[in-house]
Amino acid sequence: MAATLVAFRNDSAKAETTFSEDKVIIHELADKQLTQVKAATFVPSVLLVPLGPLSVKKLSPVLPVPSRKNLQVPFTSCADMLAHDGAQNTPLWQLAIEYERARGNFTEEEVIAKMTDIVRILRKSIASGIAGTSYEDRVLHHQSGRFAEMMKAGRLLDGGALNRIILYVTSIMEVKSSMGVIVAAPTAGACAALPGAVIAMSEEMGKDETEMAKAMLAAGLIGVFIATRWTFAAEVGGCQAEGGSAACMAAAALVTLADGTRDQAIAAASMAFQSMLGLICDPIANRVEAPCLGKNVMAASNALSCANMALAGYDPLIPLDEVIDAAKAVSERMPREHRCTSLGGLAVTPTSLEIEKRQPRSRRQSHAPAADAAAHRSR
Repeated sequence: MAATLVAFRNDSAKAETTFSEDKVIIHELADKQLTQVKAATFVPSVLLVPLGPLSVKKLSPVLPVPSRKNLQVPFTSCADMLAHDGAQNTPLWQLAIEYERARGNFTEEEVIAKMTDIVRILRKSIASGIAGTSYEDRVLHHQSGRFAEMMKAGRLLDGGALNRIILYVTSIMEVKSSMGVIVAAPTAGACAALPGAVIAMSEEMGKDETEMAKAMLAAGLIGVFIATRWTFAAEVGGCQAEGGSAACMAAAALVTLADGTRDQAIAAASMAFQSMLGLICDPIANRVEAPCLGKNVMAASNALSCANMALAGYDPLIPLDEVIDAAKAVSERMPREHRCTSLGGLAVTPTSLEIEKRQPRSRRQSHAPAADAAAHRSR
C-alpha cells in the first residue's frame, strides 16, 4: 500500500471525514496529530491543500502488489478454484492471472510483464552463478562452473534435460550463498528448485520468456494455496514447507510448460508434495547451503518426475488441499530439532560442528546454535 503521512493541528474528526474511503490511522502527538492514510495511491494534493497540513510525507509501497480496501480474490484454495472454474478447465496460468488481477488491480498485460521481469532477474542469477561466485562466509565453493564444463564435454551421465536443471539449480543456490540477487520463490533456502526447473526445461523446449512467465504464474497460484492453508517457513514446518512447496509449485509449472491441463498441473503438484512430507531442515554448519543444495535438486527432480507422471495420467489419489493439510499436521508433530534450529540431523554431526567453528562468522563471535547443538548431542 502507498502511505501518505499528514501532520495536522489536532482535528482528527476532520481527517477521518476527509479520508473516509481509505484506511486511516490517527496518531495523537500532544497538540498535533499524524494522520496515516493507506491506499492504493497517494492522497492527491488537491485534497490536502485546503486542509492546511503542517507537513506531508509520502511513502512508496514496499511490495510490488498493492493492497486496497475491501480487497477480494476469487479463490484461496484449490477446491475453491476448481468450484469457481467448474468444467471450463481453464489453464492454471490463466487462473493465476485472474487471481493477480483481482489481488493487485492489474491488467493481464501488466501481470505477464511483471512475471517476465522476474524471469529475467532469475536468468541473470543463473548466468552469474555459472560464471563464478565467491563469498568468505560459506561452506561450499563454486561448483556449478565445473558441472557446466563437464556437461558440455559430454562427461556426465545422460540425464537429458535434468542435467541442465541440476546446473541451474546449483548456480542459483551459489548466487544465494554469495549474497547475490535471487528471487525467493518460495523462500531463500528453497529459491532454486522452481526457477531452475522452469528455466532449464523452457530452454530445452525452445520456449520464450513469456512461456516461462506463464509457468511461473501457474506455480505462484499453487503457492497461494500453500501459503493460505499453511506456511513456507522451515522454522514452522521443516524443509517439507520449503523444499516440499518448491517441488509442488515446480511440478505444476512444468506441466504448464508442456501445455498440460489444469487438472494435470494440480495432480503433479499433489504428487510432488506427497513425496516430500516429513522432510526435515538440518543445515550443516548452521548455513543455508547444505543439505539445502541437494534438497533443491531433489525437489526439482521430483517435480520433473511428477509432471511427466501427471501428463501420462497417473492418479494422485489425495487432493492438493488435503496434502497441504497433511503436511501441516506432520509439522505439528515434528520436534523443534528438525525445524531449522541446527539442533538435529546433519547439523549436529561432529563434522558439521567442526566446519562451523572454522567459519569466519564463528571466529568473530560465539555462536549459540553450535554450543546448543553440542550440548544437545551430549545429553
